[in-house]
Amino acid sequence: MNRPLLAIAGAVALALAVSSCSTTNPDAATVNGVHINRTGFEADMNTLATNDAYTKANAAAAAQGAPAIAGDTKGSISSAFAGAQLSNLVLLQFVHAELGRRNIAPDADQSARGEQVAQGILAVGDPAIWTSLPADLKTRYSQKGAEYLALQKELSPKTDAELLAIFASVQDQLPLCVSHILVATETDATAALDDLKAGKTFADVAKARSTDPGSKDSGGSLVDPQSGQCPTVASLDPDFVAGAKAAKEGEPTAPVKTQFGYHIIKLDKPLPTIESLHDNLVIYGGQQSLKQFIDKARKEAVVTVDPHYGMWDAASGGIVPTRAAGTTKEGAVTTAPTAGALVPGADPATAPVSTP
Repeated sequence: MNRPLLAIAGAVALALAVSSCSTTNPDAATVNGVHINRTGFEADMNTLATNDAYTKANAAAAAQGAPAIAGDTKGSISSAFAGAQLSNLVLLQFVHAELGRRNIAPDADQSARGEQVAQGILAVGDPAIWTSLPADLKTRYSQKGAEYLALQKELSPKTDAELLAIFASVQDQLPLCVSHILVATETDATAALDDLKAGKTFADVAKARSTDPGSKDSGGSLVDPQSGQCPTVASLDPDFVAGAKAAKEGEPTAPVKTQFGYHIIKLDKPLPTIESLHDNLVIYGGQQSLKQFIDKARKEAVVTVDPHYGMWDAASGGIVPTRAAGTTKEGAVTTAPTAGALVPGADPATAPVSTP
């Protein structure tokens, strides 16, 4: 299924050709009675499809296996690309309506950062491409990005108990910045410790004695040489992690036995604490709560989609094709269940209905 990639990586296209001309249906979609105008939506998609910098970047991504924006016929946009972008607008309408229900508007900081989210919504990876887009399109999508950030902040954890729960939930994802010397026996480990006590550096002893080919030449450091990132707790042996967590920063441990042998471990950086991660935990908690809100909203909303783009699938929260590749048979407009639908609000980014 073609799932929307709201504000994270942007939407991509599959090779289902769709004409860019309008039909008699003025709506690309409706969300709990709120209209997403077809003419305005297709104008935005055409803006992307005719932007040389955007299409070149998309073509480069397609050469690496990513789907392309272009449809099967010249001058067309793939229905999957359009469907994914329309899916994003549906999900963003949930956000807009919820802010209206709570009587909340983006603050100055969120408005300033809204264009960063907008670039993700529109799959604009290069700031230069963003600069080349029309001002009105950037303004409308930046407003949607600001609203996304506003609701994320509103749903972020507010109490110490909430932060503690989030901190507990991410323990396996925390970075563990350590170096180690791996040897086969406890006797070998003791000999390595003797070298350290004699004044040799940890890096020199690791190069001389460690049997770990992936780290010995870097002085025992487990930092990824490509990314510069420390390994996560989940990626390391549990016995090794226990030994590292018991270590004092900069001081070699006593031999720690794991399934791989015996380790002398040196903690290179302090373990992350809830205090040091406070701001990140607040953001992460808001992201998770917003995801849960959207997951619930998409299952309860009444969404109709012009079959020109596909059909709404409440389970995936996106628009899926209504016809198979190479065929012309279109499916019917569908609706999601009506239970608990959000209070609809006006969409400031929806263009006025105009004659095709």
